[in-house]
Amino acid sequence: MCTVCNPALADRFQREGDWCQEHGFPESVCPVCNPMEPPAEAGSPSRGNAADWCGGHGVPESMCTVCNPSLVERFQREGDWCQEHGFPESVCPECNPMQPPADSGEPAQASASDWCSEHGVPESMCTQCNPGLAAGYRESGDWCGEHEFPESVCPVCNPVTPPAGASGPQTRVQLSETAFQTSGIRLERVSSHRVSSGGVRVPAEIQFDPDRLAHISPLVDGQMVSVAVTIGDRVEAGDELATFRSVELGQARAELSRATAVRETAQTNLERQQRLRDEGINSERSLLEAQQAFDEADAARDAARSRLRVFGVRGGSGSDMALTSPIDGVVVERHATRGENVSTEDTLFVVADASEVWVIARAYEQHIPLVRVGMSATLTVGPHEERQWTGTVSYVALSLDETTRTLPVRMSVSNDDGALRPGMFGTLTIDGGSSESTLAVPTSAVQSLNGRDVVFVQGDVERTFEARTVVLGREAEGMSPVLEGLSGNETVVAGGAFILKSELVRGQLADGCVGD
Repeated sequence: MCTVCNPALADRFQREGDWCQEHGFPESVCPVCNPMEPPAEAGSPSRGNAADWCGGHGVPESMCTVCNPSLVERFQREGDWCQEHGFPESVCPECNPMQPPADSGEPAQASASDWCSEHGVPESMCTQCNPGLAAGYRESGDWCGEHEFPESVCPVCNPVTPPAGASGPQTRVQLSETAFQTSGIRLERVSSHRVSSGGVRVPAEIQFDPDRLAHISPLVDGQMVSVAVTIGDRVEAGDELATFRSVELGQARAELSRATAVRETAQTNLERQQRLRDEGINSERSLLEAQQAFDEADAARDAARSRLRVFGVRGGSGSDMALTSPIDGVVVERHATRGENVSTEDTLFVVADASEVWVIARAYEQHIPLVRVGMSATLTVGPHEERQWTGTVSYVALSLDETTRTLPVRMSVSNDDGALRPGMFGTLTIDGGSSESTLAVPTSAVQSLNGRDVVFVQGDVERTFEARTVVLGREAEGMSPVLEGLSGNETVVAGGAFILKSELVRGQLADGCVGD
């Protein structure tokens, strides 16, 4: 009656009226509304048989529909199927988990003479090295379809313990004298180098410095009369960008003219009343009234001037007004067209000074302890790989970006020649510590073999080289610190190592096993 494991049952119970819409189960057995007592034996999962057990999926191998997809149809026909998890319902590892067999915890032991180190299975059963064996294991039912190995020795489902003394993949290669002379191989003695003890390489983006960016909008609504610049034009502070006409501006200028005229009249009258008072002709009251009229006219003129200053102008006449650039720079955006109506909410021009730009890097969480304000950093960008821009970290954000889970880091760099364009992506290398002496090899010496970093060490026998697995630190200035794998007394192949890798892979192929 489980409609979660068997969704096809839902229609039947809904038709019969036995349905809990809230929880999606038959009402009579809804585990929330009408919970049932589990059967007595339900508390103790049955234990699997060691001879028929898929350790990778926790079900009997004979019922593992992941390793043997052809079994699915049979269990679905029999109604023994968990649609939610894709296993037979009776052994579903989520709904009805079984206990692993008592002796399944100890992997089988293989013989050293019959061992494939490359794939971790007995060589006589390795279907990767010997594909012709696969058909026989499929026919016998000993087959893991998910991992393409015999189920009994599947390195994922039923791993076999590697035997003591088992040989690994071939790691030595010897070149003929002719091949060595034509290979271009360059040898270099392992030595100590001073490399940074910390630091990180993080992705970065070039952005405008907001303090060198101007968004220019009108301070009063109006209509565009003319536009003097276009995108890409270089301008200086005070240069005219456009002219627009505003009725409101015209009214404000007219009001200032009227207020100025009234003040001049009031001032003339005040001066006249002062002379008459000095001659004893008029009364004190007449002088006070003239003074009051002048003060009111003076205040009205100041108010009219202030209104014009709000509009960004100090005087002039008519309704036309010029928009000017507040900074030196280049016009990077223009949203003005002659004849269109504009408002104070419109950004008509953007002028940018890109002589200095921001580098915004994104440090990952594991790098946060290595990044601090004041650290020196070096920027490289794709179009100019041969160049480097240096600077100092000026800002490290207090919180992570919630979307990318990275920490914004900022550095400013000079860009007098304009090579750095906002929007470009690059890499910021932040020097996270002092230099210290450590073993290092040229980065060109490092090769990837079977998922491991290796360097080729010169052997005692002439023209013989061994692929030595190494653990590396952070590469810097073409050198890779070696944390493990070398003692310092070796000579490694610094140039031409790829040729040795090719020879080694060819030899492993001849032996029947090779990795990526």
